[in-house]
Amino acid sequence: MNLFYKDNKLANKVYFRDGILLTIGLSILYVSEAIIYINMSEFNIKSFIFSALFILPSILTNKMISKEFHTVNKDILENKR
Repeated sequence: MNLFYKDNKLANKVYFRDGILLTIGLSILYVSEAIIYINMSEFNIKSFIFSALFILPSILTNKMISKEFHTVNKDILENKR
């Protein structure tokens, strides 16, 4: 993250935001799974969608970093030849 974002304050904000949202999303997912299996109730898709909304920013940030990484590596490899 620090290599991708040139501004350290922005990198720390994104890192903190993604960490907190990922933790909340996984917590919702784990708690809903425990409640569903303990009570033997039916499958609750709403809890999965709700937790995915919290996990999505982390996935999008990683995708953006990966895309930039592959673009930079492609440019480096093409310039070496």
